[in-house]
Amino acid sequence: MKRGIAKAVFLVLAVWLAAITGYAAPYGEEGERTSYKQPDGSVIELRIFGDEFYAVTETLDGFVLIFDPATKAYYYTQLSATGDEAVSSGVMVREGDDPESFGFKKHIRISKSAQREKAKKRFEEYDKTVKQAEAWEKKKAKTRAHRLKKKQDSKKDSAQPSVAENAEGDASATGESVAEFAPPETTGGKVGITILVDFPDEPSSIASAEIDDYFNEPGYNGYSNNGSVFDYFYTQSSRKLRYNNVITYYVRMQQPKSYYNDTSVDCGGCGRLLLNDALDILIAEGFDFSACTTDGSGNIEACNLLFAGADSGVWSYGLWPHRWVLSSSRDVGGGRKIYD
Repeated sequence: MKRGIAKAVFLVLAVWLAAITGYAAPYGEEGERTSYKQPDGSVIELRIFGDEFYAVTETLDGFVLIFDPATKAYYYTQLSATGDEAVSSGVMVREGDDPESFGFKKHIRISKSAQREKAKKRFEEYDKTVKQAEAWEKKKAKTRAHRLKKKQDSKKDSAQPSVAENAEGDASATGESVAEFAPPETTGGKVGITILVDFPDEPSSIASAEIDDYFNEPGYNGYSNNGSVFDYFYTQSSRKLRYNNVITYYVRMQQPKSYYNDTSVDCGGCGRLLLNDALDILIAEGFDFSACTTDGSGNIEACNLLFAGADSGVWSYGLWPHRWVLSSSRDVGGGRKIYD
């Protein structure tokens, strides 16, 4: 699916969603096309290759760059003597440069083993916050317990009520039903919420009704997309998951976009700040979250945030697409929460 509309998506919770999408968010063979304004005012066009755990940034003609959050600038990259590190050359990228005149080479890469190690380290740091691996292990354990319970019940005398049939249990049983061991389903109808955000200095340019179609309309083909978000999950789940979204109106932030799009700060921190502020406004205005699917603890199972305009132009910094969580739950009314 092409990203004609959704420039950035902030996913919260969605353990059942993650089971389908996997850990990483690949940018494809052609890379993620973006641009960035350097401190000197130069605007550079970029392609970013990889996923949310390891990525490489290149100019459109193939010269590899590295970003320094301290100076908020891109520099041309060189390889270390071992070939396991990409290091800054100290030469800041400027519009109209001739990188070959500086001796830089195109498409340089660190070793495959170093790439894997960096991706592993980043995932481990990410998972300390998101706890996706822990949630997945819990789900697998519950699935195993469910299967074992069914197997045990199947061996019982058919004349004796099984635990699953006896809601009260009996002296010879554990008192627990098969249903209590059942893992959360990733099938059937699920309804998430997608929060639309714009800014006083960057208002929205696409109607919320269009984004509603982009998420929910089967066969959607606007903006060169090949299907909707609903279509994607319906297909990937072999027609077992029907994932729709409540689309909010545009929430106009009180702060300018630059307040949230700080490229010296990790994208998780920027996204969390933006989501919390957007939720403050929606809750104060009495937005109705009741249509959203919740888990047994009242957590809304999927929350997305889309903001107006371009991303930060810097992989993993500022307002950049990612999956994250809030540091504490937010009560949105009616016994519903976003992240626990």
